[in-house]
Amino acid sequence: MNRNIGFFVVAVLVLPSWSWSADSLARSARVVIGPDQLVIGEKLASAGQYLDCAKSSVQHTIRKCTLKPAWIQASSSVGLRIEKATLNIHFQDDVINMAVEYAAGFDAVFSAYKAALPGTPKITYWADDGHLYASYIWIAGNTEVEITKTVKGSAGDGKTRVYVASISVERPLSPEDAL
Repeated sequence: MNRNIGFFVVAVLVLPSWSWSADSLARSARVVIGPDQLVIGEKLASAGQYLDCAKSSVQHTIRKCTLKPAWIQASSSVGLRIEKATLNIHFQDDVINMAVEYAAGFDAVFSAYKAALPGTPKITYWADDGHLYASYIWIAGNTEVEITKTVKGSAGDGKTRVYVASISVERPLSPEDAL
């Protein structure tokens, strides 16, 4: 076997799990709506038909959108039914980030993400005056996935939300917003 090919095969086999591509992480955390999908860092394409997007009279670079209520029943992510999805869409139609809310509790959602995403999440703790939180975070390439659990204090509304974001930089400003 060619020494370079052998090295490449060994290098691929021993790569740590965090080296998975952003595309892989983003695709694993996608929202599926019937035959279409919303994937962080990718164009909306035909999935735009499922969104209600607010128009802004001030800026045109980012559109704030929600999944239309009529499509909630046909939507899922990591194999779980979702209750709500809120997205930010760049004016060039890239999905920048989304918050996905689930009907299932934290343990079921966390287990589904652990099974669907590569590697082990990093854990960070943070607090406010009445709570202690644990955030479980996966990062690969230009994609970040975060799910937070209330460790101490009131669980608020009890909903489980997962945040999926593109962390790529230097997206252009809309020409309509240029100074």
